[in-house]
Parts: sequence; C-alpha cells; structure tokens
Amino acid sequence: MRNRDPLLSVLAGVTGLVSAWPLTTLIRDGHWIGETVLAVAIAIGLGIVARRVRVPEPIVILLQTLAIATLLWFLYVRGSDESTVDTVRTLVQEADDTIRKFAAPAPETTGLKFAIVGLVSMLTVLVDVLAVGLRAPALAGLPAMSIYLISAANTTEGLPARYFLAAATCWLLMVGVTARDDVDEWSNTTARATAPTLLGDRLGLGGFASVARALGVVALVGALVLPNVIPTAPQRYLGEGLGRSPQGTVGTVGLSNTLDVGRSLVSNDRTPVLQYTTEDPTPPPLRVMTSSAYDDGTWNASDPQEQTAGSNGARMQGPAGLAERAGYVEQTARFTASTLQSGLLAAPTPTLRADLSGTSWTYDPTSSVITPRRTTANYSVTYARLGPSARPSSNTTPSGLEADLALDPRSLSELRRTLAQIPAANTPFERAVAIQDYLRGTGGFSYSLTLAPTRTTVNGARVDPLTNFLLTKQGYCVQFATAMIMLARLERIPARMAIGFLAGTASVQNNQYTVIQSDAHAWPELYFPGLGWTRFEPTPGSRSGSVPEYTVPQNVQTRSESPEQTTSTGSTTSSSSAATSSTPASTGGNNNTPTIVGTALKYLGWLVLAALVLGLLGSLLPFAARREAEHRRKRGTVGDQVEGDWLNMRDELSDLGVPPPPDVSPRAQQEHYQRAGALSGESAAALGRATATLERARYGRPDDTLDLRIDSETVIDSVRRNAAFRNRVQHRLAPRSGRRWLLRKLRFWRRD
Repeated sequence: MRNRDPLLSVLAGVTGLVSAWPLTTLIRDGHWIGETVLAVAIAIGLGIVARRVRVPEPIVILLQTLAIATLLWFLYVRGSDESTVDTVRTLVQEADDTIRKFAAPAPETTGLKFAIVGLVSMLTVLVDVLAVGLRAPALAGLPAMSIYLISAANTTEGLPARYFLAAATCWLLMVGVTARDDVDEWSNTTARATAPTLLGDRLGLGGFASVARALGVVALVGALVLPNVIPTAPQRYLGEGLGRSPQGTVGTVGLSNTLDVGRSLVSNDRTPVLQYTTEDPTPPPLRVMTSSAYDDGTWNASDPQEQTAGSNGARMQGPAGLAERAGYVEQTARFTASTLQSGLLAAPTPTLRADLSGTSWTYDPTSSVITPRRTTANYSVTYARLGPSARPSSNTTPSGLEADLALDPRSLSELRRTLAQIPAANTPFERAVAIQDYLRGTGGFSYSLTLAPTRTTVNGARVDPLTNFLLTKQGYCVQFATAMIMLARLERIPARMAIGFLAGTASVQNNQYTVIQSDAHAWPELYFPGLGWTRFEPTPGSRSGSVPEYTVPQNVQTRSESPEQTTSTGSTTSSSSAATSSTPASTGGNNNTPTIVGTALKYLGWLVLAALVLGLLGSLLPFAARREAEHRRKRGTVGDQVEGDWLNMRDELSDLGVPPPPDVSPRAQQEHYQRAGALSGESAAALGRATATLERARYGRPDDTLDLRIDSETVIDSVRRNAAFRNRVQHRLAPRSGRRWLLRKLRFWRRD
C-alpha cells in the first residue's frame, strides 16, 4: 500500500458523493443523502483498513460489497415479515413503480432510497477499486460519470455548472495524486538539482504540476464553453418526421400526416416551436391533429368530417360528448411565436373557445381540431381541465364511432393474449385505466427511441410492428399509444390517436412554457359518454410525466408532474405540481426538474451487477494463483520448492508483459529478464540473487536456507510499476498460474 492510498480512497469516496449531488434535484426529500454518505463512508473506510493490512484487492472488493449489503439490510430489510429475498424484490418493485409513475422531484419512497443508496455506494466502490486498487484513476471517471448522468441527462436546460465543476475537480484531484506518485517512481537514483528548488521537490516536479493544473483548468473551461458554441444540425423526429423545419432551417414547422409504428426515433432537435403562458399548474399536451385510421403499422391523419366556421372568443360546438356536469374547470393558454405551418394549430384539449387574433379559422366539432387559414403566430385557447373525480355518465358504447373501433387483424392474437394479462375491472373506464397502468409500469414495458429487432414467426415471416412491440416491450410514444388504442378497441371502447406536442419547458417566471421540436408526442384519446374524447397516457413517465389525475384512484395520493424527454432525445419538461384530492393548495406550483430516467437506472443496475461479477471472478483467479504457488512448493525437496518459486516468478512476469525466455541456463535467463524488464539498481541485484539461489538449488548442495521469494517479489514489483495498464489488470485479476490451477481442478479425471 502506498502512502497516499488512504488519501486516494477518500478522494474516490468524495468523487462518488459529489457526482451524486445533482440527484437532489430529482428526489423530493433528502433522507437518502445521509444514508448514502454513511454507506460510502463505511465502504471506503473498510477499504483503507483492509489495504493497510495488505488484504488482496479482490477480497477488499468483496468486503466492501458485503458491508454495503449489510447496511442496506439493516436500513431497509430488517424487521420485515417477509423473507429477505421477497423484501428486496418488493423494494426494487417499489423503486421501479416510483420511477415509472412519478415525475421529478419523485417522492422519497423506501424502495427508491434502497435503490439510490445501493447504486451510488456500489458505483463509488467501483471508483475506489479503479483509482486505488488498479491505479487507474482516469478510468475511475466512468462510474463517477454514470452517477452524474442520472441527473445530467434529465434536466430541462442542463445542470448548473457547479455540479459539473465539483465532480470534475474531484476526479482531476484523483488523477493528480496518482500521477504524482507515478512520477516520483520514475527515477531509481537521487536527483541533484542544477538550480535552486523547493526542499521537497528534488525531482523538479513543480513545473510538471503547474502545467498539469493549467491543462486541467483549460479542460474544465472547454467542457463548459464548447457545447454552447458548437452548432448542432437540426434533425427529423418521430418516424419520417412528425414536426420539422423545412430544409432543416429555423422557420415554420410542419407535421407529417402519417406515423409509422415500425420505425425507430432519432432526434434531439431543440428548435423552438412556440411559447405560451397559462395559470394551469400542470398543462396537458398540445394536440394538433387526430387519426382513427390504422393500416399495416401506419397511422394516417383523419380528414375532418365537417368544418364549422369559428368565431373568435365564442363557445365552440361540443366538444363531442363532454357534459357540463363532468366536473371540469376552464383554463386559458395564450400562445406566442408559433412556427407551425398554415393549417396547423396546437391547442390543449378539450377545446372550448379560441381567439386567433384576426385570422379566420374553422374547426371539426367532432374532434375540436382547429384549422387556421394561414400561419398564426399569436392566439389564445380556452379548454376544459377535467378534475380528479371526472367519470363517464354511462358504460354504454355510443353508436356512430365504428371507425374508432376498427381492429388490426395482423396483431389481433397478440392483443388478446396481452389483454388477458391485464387485471379485470368493473367498468369500461376502469378497464381503460388498467390498460394504461399495464403499459406504463406493471407490464414490464420500457421507453426507448430504438426499437427492438423484429421478431419472426415459426414460418420465418416477420411479425407486424404492433405485435413486435407487444412481444419485445420496447418502444416510444407511438408504440405505447397504438397498443392502448387497439387494446381499448378490443374492449369495445372507441379510441383514436392524438398527435401534437408535450406541454414544454416551464420558465421560472410568468408561468411561461417553451415547446421545442423534440417535444413531439403521440397519445391515445378514448371516448366515454359524459367525458367525450379523453386523454390517457400509457407512455412511461420518463417521457410523458405523470398520468392524468382523473385516472388515479381517489384513495391514492399522487403528483401530476411535467412531461420530459428521455436521455436519447434531450430532456424537456413543463411545470410540475402535486395534484391530490386532499391537499391541492399546498402542493401546487411550478417546478422545472424532470423525472428520473428509469432506463438509465436500469442500465446502471446492470453495470453494478457486471462489476460484482467481475469482482467475484477477480477474487477467484488470484486465490487460484496462490493455491498454484502453494502446490509448487509442496513438491518435496528444497530444490523443488526453489524451482517452483522461480516458475511462479516467470508466470507473473509473463502476465506483466515480459515473455519467458527459451529453455536456457539460469544466467541466460537472468540476462533475458534484466534486458526485457528494464531492471536496474536494486531490482537487478535482486534478480542476480534469485538466479544464484536457483543455481545452488540445481547444481550445488541445497540447504533449508534457500529461498528466492523475497528477491522475486522485488523483481516483480519493479516490472509491475512500468507495465502497461492491461498487463497490470491481467496480473491482478487473471494471473496465468491461477488459470492453470483452475483448469487443472476442472479436469478432475486427471491426476497431477
């Protein structure tokens, strides 16, 4: 253990905790912070003590992992009536449900604390292992970055610079401490300064340190400045391009009249589409058009059944099916700087009145979709906000909506199989809520902009896009909305596709929201008597925010949060507020912080699992190497033991990148190793003594005092300091002698 290893371990712990600092913007309360600090402190302290007493690094990893697991058990599992495995499964499920159902800041549930404390502490241990155990602090930045990216990938406008600067500074300090130790070991002789130097700087490292600090500052400043000055090209999004600027320029934004369920989505276009203000604490998505026609994986926008001339400020006919007793509140949104093309208008629904500032317009009374005669930059819309208690007036299916009940024949069998897995309900409305919850969380679906590879049938034919989504359970808003529409239609509930934008990003002041192109969204609308066309949100909360409040059971306290983009598309969100029947006044308000990305946590969890597996393997092979060394020393005479020690040294040097010599005399082997290993000074002298010991064991009269292990360790340490990183990793985690011992044990039918 080097003198600065304890300092490096402390820096590793601080780096992990500082990287987790931005998580405070994603979780409502702060009780998890103290528990995370405690877990990290125990793991790091245990690592320092274990390394001080020269415990092998793989065992250190296991001890740290066991310490964290024990603390997690003490904090979250102890006292449960269920078994430990069942309790952990329940906690993980609770964390998953919280991530899927709530937008940021998410409530601090026990399951979420269990997941965050375990994830952050294990990733911090990985930082410690890489920085101290493997002497690779640069690589240790990867797990630290993984912690940081949970938050950084889910902010509306980027995290404040202080979060990045704090984490990056801690990482650079780790790199600097290790580099200083490495440079100190460059010379095997005492340096004599030719000019006055500081008392503690005999090697003249001050100049190197100054340059390194300057480069670090330049790198930090560059990381903060360059992303703001490098231009990014606009991209299409939502299949062939739901909304985009013509020729990729900033201008009017159009919408494709088709949605392809079988295409992946690649977009991060942050070009503004419009801005608006509203007093609504949680504004709904902005609908532009609807579609009832689905054919072979593609939605085609519906042509208006009839057009009625609109009158600015006057109550529109309909909305179809919405009754006055539905229990809604009127809200108004005032739009500015809209760049939607002529004939397109984004508006919250159900729309009651509109004022297009002198532009003539028409609307479809059935869908309430507004069609302006020309591009309209400024307008206002009054809409109905359904309350938590809004419910249909009857359970009958109205006539005249046959087009909204049409099923996709190609996916019918998989739709029926999926519907059978959804819990039963007493009414069609409750059944719709169950479908929404199944797709959003309980069914195991995940939000991803990249679709899974298309499955094939037993005959080798490719399945249709909707069936593929139901089988792979991976997709984005178009797939989720399509699945809910078809499942609802299978239950004889009229359903259609709504196309538009998420509510956008809220500003700190004036209740103003900005909608950008990558806010494009699709969601299902289901028809119920007394409510009319009603929005549902089956897309997971990592993209869409919380579900509509009327789809939440009245005895469940929840929050109505803002929509948000996933990591792949760039985060965008509008305001967030708690909306419960018990305390609406105390929790209303705006919040700019989006949801935690469930997908990121999932992949980070796999990263931790992989690290644990590697740690177990890393502890097995070094143990096997020690057993192989013991096996060689048990070969009878002192001479045999010396031969075994020499073979062990040869194997370790080979792991470190020094190839073994041909079968030659001990003196010839000494010359080979001294030349190939660049040995000099004490290490060369140790190699000479080890060679002399081998010669006495082979050609002289051996006695019990012959032992070359100390000298061989000196040679190995010298070579290890100058070895490449991959060779040091192989020597530490997968030594050749360990592999040989393990292979011999696996060949149990053969004798040694």
